[in-house]
Parts: sequence; structure tokens; C-alpha cells
Amino acid sequence: MFHIKSLIPQFLQKQGIKKQVETVEVRKTADKILKKAFSSNDAKAVFFRNSNLQVKCSNSTLANEIQLRKERIKNEINEETGKEIVKNILTKIS
Repeated sequence: MFHIKSLIPQFLQKQGIKKQVETVEVRKTADKILKKAFSSNDAKAVFFRNSNLQVKCSNSTLANEIQLRKERIKNEINEETGKEIVKNILTKIS
């Protein structure tokens, strides 16, 4: 049986927006995982390029905590997206 879901990746590739859709998917997944891990909106995924995810943090304590847990966070994002897409997590304090 043919399923329309199998056409979506081909369509995105032809339209040249596959990377943009992938970026949005990673940031959305990262925000969900960060909110679950830290029970607040003080950390937000703001940038994803070349397998690097940048997370904006409200304070240095949170940034340090994210760096300590970055392997676990990275693995959860990759598991949820179904591919090894995030290789590094960077933090920015603002």
C-alpha cells in the first residue's frame, strides 16, 4: 500500500527546504526536552547549524547544568528525531 508520508521527504528535497524543516524540528524537540529536564522556560534552543545546537540560558548556573548534562540531552534529541543529527550543544547566556 502506498502512503503519502513517503512522499514528504522527496517533496521537501525538491523544494530546497529540507534543511530548514530539519532545523525547526530539532529546535522544537530540544525545547521540549529542555523544558522537561529543567522544569522552566529559562533555556531555549535558538540556533542549529552544522550539527551544533545553541541554547540560550537565563543564567550561568543553568548554562553549566546544561553542559554537564549535554550528552544525555543530545542523545534524547537524536533518539526523538530518529537520526544522529545533533553532535554538540553550545550554551549562550543572555
